[in-house]
Amino acid sequence: MKIQPIEPLLWHCNDPNTAIEAARRHATKAATNATIVFAAVLDNPESTAAELGEITKLGHIETQRRLSDLTRKGKISKRPARKCSVKNTNMTTWIVVLECKQRSMCGM
Repeated sequence: MKIQPIEPLLWHCNDPNTAIEAARRHATKAATNATIVFAAVLDNPESTAAELGEITKLGHIETQRRLSDLTRKGKISKRPARKCSVKNTNMTTWIVVLECKQRSMCGM
């Protein structure tokens, strides 16, 4: 299945201009990373952000940011927390939204 790029929401309307400029510089990379994270969630349901960060090689923080973007876009959903194999603490797990999973390209 070919997954189309996902454009993340990188700034808020009340952010300072410096934050907006930085977000614009990161926009292409963030879209690519969101697509990588989405594919990882699809292939590894109920993984934590830290586990997905290791799977994707993006790291925990970038992965968590893209998980937030994907959640706001309705592509993925939070699941109950469990002990993370990377951080050894209870962390939220993630799944692809069922409706999205049933479509071949998830409307992206």
